[in-house]
Amino acid sequence: MAAKPHDDHAHPGFDVEVEHKDATRATVRFTISPDEFAKTRQLGLKNIARRTRMKGFRPGKTPLHVVEKQYGPQVQQEALQHFLNHAYEIAVQREKLRPAATPRVDLDGVQVEADKPFTHEFEVLLRPEIELGTYKGLKVEGEPLTVGDSEIDEAYAELERQHSRPEPTEEGLEADGMAMCKVVFLHEGEEVFEREGIRLSPKSTPSGIDAAAWEEAMIGAKKDDERELEMVFPEEFPTEAARGKAGTCKVHLTEVLRIVPPTKEEFFKAFEVEDEDGLRAAMKARLVSAKENNERNRIEARLLDMLLEAHPVEVAEQLIKNQADAKVSELKKSLEESGLPEAELQERLDQEYQSASTASERALRAIYIMEEIAKAEEIQVSQDDMKAELESIAERNNAKLDEVRKYYQEEGLFQQLAFELLERKVRNLLRESADIQIQG
Repeated sequence: MAAKPHDDHAHPGFDVEVEHKDATRATVRFTISPDEFAKTRQLGLKNIARRTRMKGFRPGKTPLHVVEKQYGPQVQQEALQHFLNHAYEIAVQREKLRPAATPRVDLDGVQVEADKPFTHEFEVLLRPEIELGTYKGLKVEGEPLTVGDSEIDEAYAELERQHSRPEPTEEGLEADGMAMCKVVFLHEGEEVFEREGIRLSPKSTPSGIDAAAWEEAMIGAKKDDERELEMVFPEEFPTEAARGKAGTCKVHLTEVLRIVPPTKEEFFKAFEVEDEDGLRAAMKARLVSAKENNERNRIEARLLDMLLEAHPVEVAEQLIKNQADAKVSELKKSLEESGLPEAELQERLDQEYQSASTASERALRAIYIMEEIAKAEEIQVSQDDMKAELESIAERNNAKLDEVRKYYQEEGLFQQLAFELLERKVRNLLRESADIQIQG
């Protein structure tokens, strides 16, 4: 129900009243005289008669009583919706309301008596009025962006770990290796658990087994070796009779794998360098870039926190509830699919609702403040900005621009994307204008 210019005299038998409940809500009440509603309803029937071909009648010549019989309820709903939209337009423009969201008004089942005035009301959630304080030149602590040799060494080791590959070996299992195993749990001599194809390592101890004993047993084990260890069944074990009781774990190694790290030459090729000095320089540049990005995000987040502290903003409770309900609904579906017990599920949902409410309120306050700053600074998102962002998304996802544009259009994500771009511009403004004081 987007507001647009209106004519207060278009419906002389139509009255609109607005009651401000508080800073976040207003009630819009409208009344339609019987004659005015009948006139609008009659016009709707005539429009249908003109454009509808009904059996036994020439186009545009269907009697209104015949149209009424088939389309009466539809026309009444359309007339009600027309007056509802008009009431909203008048209220927004006459009272200079700033809606926080488009009202969703359910008219299903609403009846209009032919000889009586019809009155209906709905609530409009309002955006808060914000008086901007200082938002430029805010003082914030910055962190030095230095990268030492030890950080490069750690990054290199992490890259080795991430890009290492397992290879079968006939040698014994190494401390950092892994094995494909068949695992059997025994309780009082009877099997209560069996699983094949489990990937285990000396450092991945099954629940209920002593970690040191497990590591000692596994290191050096070869393909087709078997190991037997004592265990205590965990309290959450599926077989209730075994919980907390002593048992036995039998492990059969069906394959032993050693972890092979990338060679220096593979790293040289990946980083497009010729030697180790070039590799360390390239890794340092990446670390510096990552630190710069993290520091930008940290400073922007801190500046936003400062603005939230300095601008107490009252947000409509219903908006907070709507967002929290949506998040909890998604979580509920996921938890139900996982088979979580009802009592535990409800406890999780209650906890999530509280955290979701807090997060939603903060997010809405941040949105309102950033939009006010954008308005004050005349910051806008252009079509070129949108196109460039869609191109970037397409490139990151190895997709075609038309595919990305179609997806965003079908999912109704353009408005969200536009706000994300606006937020990015405002955050950049805050950071670039801030007084960043480097410590140390």
